Amino acid sequence: MSKKSMGVFGGYVSRAEAAAYADTLGEDANDIVLVSVLNGPTGMPLTPLCYFPLTRSLITDLYKELKRKLPEE
Repeated sequence: MSKKSMGVFGGYVSRAEAAAYADTLGEDANDIVLVSVLNGPTGMPLTPLCYFPLTRSLITDLYKELKRKLPEE
């Protein structure tokens, strides 16, 4: 299986900083979801490692990549 990776720039340790950054992206505020990246065992209280804004354009890029037809192996 071919594996892809996608880098997301704009990760912030502070939720407030991530929200402020999201406001500068030039997209409608209703089209932005602030994602928190968590790490740790299930069921335990977690502190997010970072936050990043997930915009409609990023979702569109992800969707196009996932729907792309892979070459026959």
